[in-house]
Amino acid sequence: MVFVKKFFVHVTDVVCRRALDPLFVWSTLMLVMAVSTLLA
Repeated sequence: MVFVKKFFVHVTDVVCRRALDPLFVWSTLMLVMAVSTLLA
């Protein structure tokens, strides 16, 4: 899906910009794990 691809591209861009923010990285990992669990 195009929407999903754009979403992941956006997320990747944001993560790359804020990769030095520990709290942001932690919350992102939690979100990814939650989504992966729902999709699994």
